[in-house]
Amino acid sequence: MKKTVLSALLLSATTIAGAQKPIAILKQGHFSVGGTTLQRPGTYDNSKFVGWAEQEETGQSYRADHAFVDYQIPVDSKPLPLVYVHGYGGSGVCWQMTPDGRDGFSTLMLRRNTF
Repeated sequence: MKKTVLSALLLSATTIAGAQKPIAILKQGHFSVGGTTLQRPGTYDNSKFVGWAEQEETGQSYRADHAFVDYQIPVDSKPLPLVYVHGYGGSGVCWQMTPDGRDGFSTLMLRRNTF
C-alpha cells in the first residue's frame, strides 16, 4: 500500500511539473558594469600565500567595484524591473535554480508574470 501511494504521489508531481506552460522570453542577456583592477606593488610569489585570513598581497591584482548583470525580459512585461541581489560570497546563480535542480525564484516569478 505504501508503495502504491508513493508511486501515485511521484506520478502526480511529475505530471504537475511537466504541465507547466512555457515561459515566453522577449529578450535575455548579460553584461558587466563598472569595475576597478587593483594591482599591489612588487612581484607575486605564490609560495608566500599563508592563508585567506593573512595572505601576502605583494604583486597580486584583483577586480573590485563591479557587477555582473543577467536579465530576462518576458513577453508582456511590466514597466518596472524586479531586481534580485544575492548575499555576500554568493552569486546570482542562486536565483536561477536550486541545488537539486528545481526552478529558482527568477524562473518562478517569470512563470507567475510578476515582472
